[in-house]
Amino acid sequence: MNTPSEPNNAPGQERRQSGLWIILPICAVAVGIAAGLWFPGFISSEYTTFFAVGIVAAFDSILGGLKAVPKGTFRLRIFLSGFLVNIIVAVLITYMGYLLSLDLYLAIIVVFGTRIFKNLAQIRKLLLKSDHKSDKL
Repeated sequence: MNTPSEPNNAPGQERRQSGLWIILPICAVAVGIAAGLWFPGFISSEYTTFFAVGIVAAFDSILGGLKAVPKGTFRLRIFLSGFLVNIIVAVLITYMGYLLSLDLYLAIIVVFGTRIFKNLAQIRKLLLKSDHKSDKL
């Protein structure tokens, strides 16, 4: 008997829904890349650092969202707010460094680069999760 707190999903339905959440960000990235190739724009050399920092922050958020899907902890509001806040804060810190004649963008690249590789490692472990018996030599 189902209690009010239990979902009414069939056993396989939850897996199908999580598969959709994996495909959705991948499609969004593909559409973004296609749009960038279709509408090539010119970014002034003054702003390339800001764009690069924003892209690295966005990529970190995307990988964080992809990591949360197999764990079952993905929440769209948290993803979108983190995506926007990461980009805005990274660009603002870079701008503050520009005003102070400091290369603060390097610190941001190091931090987000480290998080990107950490997220990639966790995603790889989640995707390759298998029973320990088959891992023995």
